Amino acid sequence: MRNLWMYTIMAIFTVACGLERNHSTTSNNKKTWGNQWECFEHLDEYQAQSGYKWVKLNIYKHIADNTFHFLTCDYDGVPYLFQLDSSMDIATLQDFGEFWVDKNAVYYKYLMSDGVRLFRLDTADRATFRTYGKTVYARDKDYIYDSRHGIIEEADIETFQPIAIHKETGVSVYAKDKNNYYFWDEVVDSIELKEALNIE
Repeated sequence: MRNLWMYTIMAIFTVACGLERNHSTTSNNKKTWGNQWECFEHLDEYQAQSGYKWVKLNIYKHIADNTFHFLTCDYDGVPYLFQLDSSMDIATLQDFGEFWVDKNAVYYKYLMSDGVRLFRLDTADRATFRTYGKTVYARDKDYIYDSRHGIIEEADIETFQPIAIHKETGVSVYAKDKNNYYFWDEVVDSIELKEALNIE
């Protein structure tokens, strides 16, 4: 039992050190906000530390080693730069809300306690990949996707469409096809959903 406690403490310490390393490129302006959401709302005020140059979107280039970093916020409201995968083609990278694409691949955004991350969606066919605006949904020639769970197995690709799209932001986490209604990737009761969203 004593060894188990010791391993647990060592694991916590290791993770904490890893998080500290990930945050080593935090802004030198020392500006933080009360929480992660406030930080996201103020990212346009971010001042990168010396040695970083803004490139596009929320992406900065580290001049010394030519690596690219994504500006995000941790759970404490601290903005910092997280290094992107070197396989990303930054020149062709485009932001479609929940999904990002470059000339070679598709990526999905995922919000975690230590900020937004971009993960490669390996199952997507880049040539035929299309988003449904700013919603959490997208498609290619074979599948419907949502930005958290990937392929929605039950979705009918020909009749699938997002519903209840927010008029100002264009965001939606609801959809339907000829067979089902969806909340993210989950099939939900159509009557309950219609009542909840106040739709016909």
